Amino acid sequence: MTAEQFDRLVKRYEAEAARNPQGYRLRVGLFAALGYGYIALLLLLALALVGGLIALIVYFPRAVGAHIKFTIPLALLLAGLSWTMIRSLLVRAPHPDGIEINRAQAPRLFAMIDGLRQELQTPPVHRVVITPEMNAAMYQRPRLGILGWYENYLILGLPLLQTLGRAHVRGVIAHELGHLSRQHSRFSHTIYRQVDVWANMLEYLERRQQRGDLLTRFFEWFMPRLSALSFPLRRQSEYEADRTAARLVGVQTYGEALCLLPIAARWFGEYWERVYNQVKHRHAPPEKPFHAVGVAFRSEWDSNRAAQWLQEAVNRPSDVIDTHPSLLERLHAVGYLQPSNDPLRPPPLPLPRPPDQSAAEYLLGPAEAALADRLETEWRAEIEPVWETQREVLRQTQEQVAQLQQKARHTPLSADELYTLAEGLARLQDKAQAIPLLQQVLQLEPNHASAHFLLGTLLLEQKNEAGVSYLERAMQLDPHCTEAASGLLYDHFMSKGDLQRAAAYRHRVAAYHDQLAAAQKERSGVTRRDQFLPHGLTPEQLQHLVQQLSAERGIVKAYLVRKQLQHFPEEPYLVLGITPRWSMTGRGVEKLLDRLTEEVVFPYPTFVMIFVGQYRPFEKIFRQIPGSLILSR
Repeated sequence: MTAEQFDRLVKRYEAEAARNPQGYRLRVGLFAALGYGYIALLLLLALALVGGLIALIVYFPRAVGAHIKFTIPLALLLAGLSWTMIRSLLVRAPHPDGIEINRAQAPRLFAMIDGLRQELQTPPVHRVVITPEMNAAMYQRPRLGILGWYENYLILGLPLLQTLGRAHVRGVIAHELGHLSRQHSRFSHTIYRQVDVWANMLEYLERRQQRGDLLTRFFEWFMPRLSALSFPLRRQSEYEADRTAARLVGVQTYGEALCLLPIAARWFGEYWERVYNQVKHRHAPPEKPFHAVGVAFRSEWDSNRAAQWLQEAVNRPSDVIDTHPSLLERLHAVGYLQPSNDPLRPPPLPLPRPPDQSAAEYLLGPAEAALADRLETEWRAEIEPVWETQREVLRQTQEQVAQLQQKARHTPLSADELYTLAEGLARLQDKAQAIPLLQQVLQLEPNHASAHFLLGTLLLEQKNEAGVSYLERAMQLDPHCTEAASGLLYDHFMSKGDLQRAAAYRHRVAAYHDQLAAAQKERSGVTRRDQFLPHGLTPEQLQHLVQQLSAERGIVKAYLVRKQLQHFPEEPYLVLGITPRWSMTGRGVEKLLDRLTEEVVFPYPTFVMIFVGQYRPFEKIFRQIPGSLILSR
């Protein structure tokens, strides 16, 4: 299912849910049950066939013995199918990453959770996990796969606790617990949970890389349709959880929490950007970055920037990329912000203030520093090798920039040299100088895809609309810019409230991923149904390849062709066919193939085959391609 089809289905189901709520809920329930029904049907069929096979063995042993070469593969096939389905039913979801804390470490936090649980009549929270993200979530892990027996995890990001106040965090936790509340619709909660369960099962099936079996193919069809069909119900569950939180902590407090979250998230992103930028003048990563988050957030509070970030968050419309409604819709739904009678003059949105004391300070106490230490230890183990590599890259970049700047004083630089200089300056955070250099590159070479991409990125960072056209041009020139460029353009138009244009770029990324998957499949090998073309190498490239192949004494003839492709045909996929010496044994052929694939440097991705066994007919096919014979002795 394409992204556009998914969007259309969601819109259709939203209209259906509004028009006929009861009929819509019935349809969701029946479709969700289809997954269980399909598995049950396959399992019953497999068991029936196994039973039939056993009956044949018992009652007609001679007939079975006479056809043993068919009976044994059939028995193995049925046993494998039955085991796959049973194993799929019991596939376990992963434990969430993070640091688990207990009641003794944070008694105030657990007392808050207990109080909210009692008010909301929720099942127990089995584990509380602290993560380094600016996020909170309720995760239900099915211990028995689709059969249930759920273990409830409350996931809290330490940065969220460090930037929000105690009352705000109480509202955030109330929202997450609201998804479990017995006061809410059990049907909505069940469907919400089932989508995650089926998604986890599909991920397991696809990891097995047996995409052609009946189970995987069904769930690849079933999952996107269940996600689209249940989307309105799951979004309604978010509204319900918001109303619960506002009722428990107050509309004012919960509205402030919703407004503080995007402000804190933007500030936190810039905070870590500053941390990583210290690689320019520090030999090792800075000490205790997780400890400083709360104090830095309050001391660096800038009302003007906070108001700008909040307005951009309010401008972002709802999108099907997330079941959460937009911030503006959530604020209206809980009553924090009243709808405006004049859409051109919306009511002013009050700017919340940062808390005098963070929730982490109050709820975690001494445990805050201990958790920050553990997060830092894990972060440092991951970042230190990257930091060292980045230091070396920056050193080389500084040298290269200095050399090009020195050369530019005496000799005009080429388009590629100008681009290298601009890219280096941008990496060294001298973006003001990089922009005019990129404009010079495009004057010299208008189809320089990388220059279009970098210039568009830098202009969008300055809120300059001209960056849109440069990124569009970059994608036209180089389709592999699509994911990065479309991501930038999606965020740009979402921040302006233009959902239609933003969604177009999300669709574009999805289409690119589909094309990339198809291209990878197309390049996974060759068959006799494929069409082949002359290799198209330059004389220099061909000479270098032939020199390498000449060193292999086991080669009698070497043919080189290019496979005709439908996806990204401008990126060659070569096929090298080898006629080995007639005396070469099977083991010798394997060793020759290993050496060719591991040691020979090809100018483009290349599939190597030896003309023996299933590949013997390809020699006749390649011989008919002009210029395919590149080595003969």
